[in-house]
Amino acid sequence: FPQIEICTCEYEGEPVASMLSFPYKDTLWYIYGATQTMRGKISPGYICIWNLIQFAKKLDLKKFNMGGTYSLNMDDGLYFF
Repeated sequence: FPQIEICTCEYEGEPVASMLSFPYKDTLWYIYGATQTMRGKISPGYICIWNLIQFAKKLDLKKFNMGGTYSLNMDDGLYFF
């Protein structure tokens, strides 16, 4: 996978979120990510996702596969997003 993308977001010089994805055919596949819980209005995970969407657009990909949810509970983070 020559174009693996790792997005890392920093806040005040410290990493607070990082996500790994790779393109395959017409899809960007989200593989793994981690975010630090932040107080206030900072959502580092959303910033990383937005950067991955922009990366996919640059490659002219048509889909972004974020994986699946393991629950139909609306409070599940990925389901909510």
